[in-house]
Amino acid sequence: MAGGGLTLVERPLDPDEYLALLARTDLMLLPYDAASYGSRSSGILAEALALGAPAVVPDGCWMAEAAGRARAVLIGPGQSAG
Repeated sequence: MAGGGLTLVERPLDPDEYLALLARTDLMLLPYDAASYGSRSSGILAEALALGAPAVVPDGCWMAEAAGRARAVLIGPGQSAG
């Protein structure tokens, strides 16, 4: 997961940092695990879609239904994004 244009966030962001990150987002990768989290809402998914940024979400979960195939790339189990 290295690359000049990749930002991996592994800590909470303050509101200004979060807004700055969203402003320069090209793609949202949301590796949602339904077994761990169940059915929850996703502010991040809503924000990605509102920004027009593509979202990559697991197929078969509520996020895939909410985003729809027109606005998200759906990745099935064992499937690569390439």
